This record gives sequence, structure tokens and C-alpha cells, in this order.
Amino acid sequence: KTSFCGSLQAVVCAGITCVVARQFKIGTLAAAALAVAGVGILEFAGGDTLELAPGDLICSLVPLCFGAGWFILGQTMKKFPEDTLPSTALQLAMTALGCTGWTLVSTFSKGGMEGVTGLLSQLPDILQAPGLMPSLLYSALIGNVLTMWLANEALRRVKGSDVALLAASEPLWAAVAAMIFLGDVMQPNEVLGGALLIAAVVCNELLTEPESEIEPDSALMQLRQVQRRPLVQMSAVKPRRKVLQNP
Repeated sequence: KTSFCGSLQAVVCAGITCVVARQFKIGTLAAAALAVAGVGILEFAGGDTLELAPGDLICSLVPLCFGAGWFILGQTMKKFPEDTLPSTALQLAMTALGCTGWTLVSTFSKGGMEGVTGLLSQLPDILQAPGLMPSLLYSALIGNVLTMWLANEALRRVKGSDVALLAASEPLWAAVAAMIFLGDVMQPNEVLGGALLIAAVVCNELLTEPESEIEPDSALMQLRQVQRRPLVQMSAVKPRRKVLQNP
């Protein structure tokens, strides 16, 4: 259910792209729809039921936040392509701050300060659990640091909707990894869903429309430079004073 909600980020980002560009991008929207259909078949066609719960309200914010985030981040990376590493560090810091804050607040709401103190005192024992550190390091370094940096590097060169589409195909690669490393056998619904996800990527590449890049700051900055130039030149010229001679 979370994977399906997360796949809707492709639709949100594609919709924002169309609204901002004031252009109906049929290729982008069709690819997003195929991706959502593929994830839905991959996740729910195997017999899982779609039951709504109170936590689904929070889960519904995932596509909105991620879709808008991909678009904004894509615009930012194109305006400041040299700030890939600072952007990655800022994203990681905000993620760590949000997760830490959520954990402390939820623990405090259940057990008060005693619950928070007990959680902090148990951290050394939790970190010493067998097999935890390799998984924790892989999740932190590969699953977060490397992937965020690669996403920022990609957003310098491609649209945010393209990255959102690839991020929506995450369930497919999870199924492939489970087949390779865990020996799982892909079911017919997983094969069909994966085929739709691949078709979404192909559709996004083939049905491309001419881009109308919107750079609102560039024209304004050029205009300001043209307006400032005469003032600078005038200030560099010293006014001549007339010397009055006494008769």
C-alpha cells in the first residue's frame, strides 16, 4: 500500500510540470499513469487487499511531498548545478532531524520523559544487536547518501518528472533483488506490473514534447545588469570643475 501511494509521486510531479509549463505533456502523463498501474498490479493483483486505515492519511502525503519535492529540486539543481553536495547534505540533515523528532515525540506521547530516557539508555544495546550494523550502514550510506547524491546529479541533466518516474519503479527493482539474492520466484502479476513499469519509462522517452524551459530569474537579472551599467560608468567619471580666474 505504501509502495502504491509512493508511486503516485510520478503523477503529482508530471501534473506540476504541465501546470508550470502551461503545456499538456501527453508523454509525461501517460508514462506516469502506466507506472501507477504497474505498481498497482505488482502490489495488489497477487491477492493483497486494499484496506484503508487511519495511517493512510499520513501515507497519502507521501506522493504530494515527494512529487513537489522532485520538481522543486530539479529546478534548483539546474540553477545551481555546482551545489550537488551541499544539497545532499541538507536533505540528509533534514531527514535525520525529522526522523529523530518523530521518534522522540511519539515516545514522549506514550511514556513521557521516562519513555524517552529509557529509549536513550537502550540505544547502546540496540546498536550491538547481531547483524544490525551492516544493514544499518548499508541503509545509511548506500540507501540514503549515495542515492540522494545520484538523484541530485541526475536532476542537473534531466527533468524532475523523469526522476520521479524512476523512483516510482522501486517495487520492480525490489522484486528483482529478491529474486536474485533471496531466490524468490516472480509471480505473473509481478511480471505484468514490471512490464508496465518498463513501458512507462520507454513511453516517457519516446513520447517527448519540445521543452519550454522557464527561467524567471535569468531575464530579470539581465535586465538589471543592463540598467545598472550606465550608472556604474557614470560614477566612474569624475565631474570636471570649472576654475574661475580672477580678472
